Amino acid sequence: MIFSVLGGSQTIHISFGSLHLFLHTTCEHKASGPSSIMSLKISTFLHSILSTVAVLSLACLGLLFTWPYLPLTSATPSFPSDTVSTTPRLNLYQFHTSKELEDLSTAGDASWQQLTTTNDGGFLWVRHNETYRTGWGISMFHSLHCLGLLREIVKTKSDHSNSGSHHASHADAAHAGHCLSYIAQSLLCSADGTLERPKSILDEDGDIIRDDINGEGVEHRCRDQSLLWKLARRTEQQPIGVMPPAKSGDTVWDLFS
Repeated sequence: MIFSVLGGSQTIHISFGSLHLFLHTTCEHKASGPSSIMSLKISTFLHSILSTVAVLSLACLGLLFTWPYLPLTSATPSFPSDTVSTTPRLNLYQFHTSKELEDLSTAGDASWQQLTTTNDGGFLWVRHNETYRTGWGISMFHSLHCLGLLREIVKTKSDHSNSGSHHASHADAAHAGHCLSYIAQSLLCSADGTLERPKSILDEDGDIIRDDINGEGVEHRCRDQSLLWKLARRTEQQPIGVMPPAKSGDTVWDLFS
């Protein structure tokens, strides 16, 4: 905005972008006497009022033109600090020997259940109507469920196996327990949150009997495995001479990509 007073005739030039306003008031200073002084004061007063009105008018006009382009930061809703982010946070988790996950006895069943699933199976439940809810699968819990089924098979085989010595059977059971524990921790670490749409099974009347989730046809956002395969195959033929310095939690991508 430009504001200027030109000459004794007091022409006021106010400019806002391409808009220009000229206010012209005549105020002669040659006359003398009380009446002339009074006229001068009135003229000056009117000049001030007109100037103020002009400035305020242009300010409002400029605000009207620029309002659609002003940033609406004040109108943006503020979300609470505990809002769930769309990007999962990476937490370092140290794999360890877990007696609870390795225990294949009946006593270990409760620990396995507590550490790998929820009370209702780890589904994302959606209300279907007032009396029925539909469970969407979450990939991590689906994988852990399948692992739990394999655990039951291993338990059954371990309990009913009569082949081999007692020490050999104990070693096999310990190895199986370790592997189940390690896979469970791996699944929990990857935390695949892909949603799996349920398929409703209906009876003859069209009422829902149950919902099945098999995970088939569901796309997952997976890491590119090519570097892992390439590195493993390459080092099979030519082992690495010097391992790059690695700190706890580093990945293949950190050191070799």
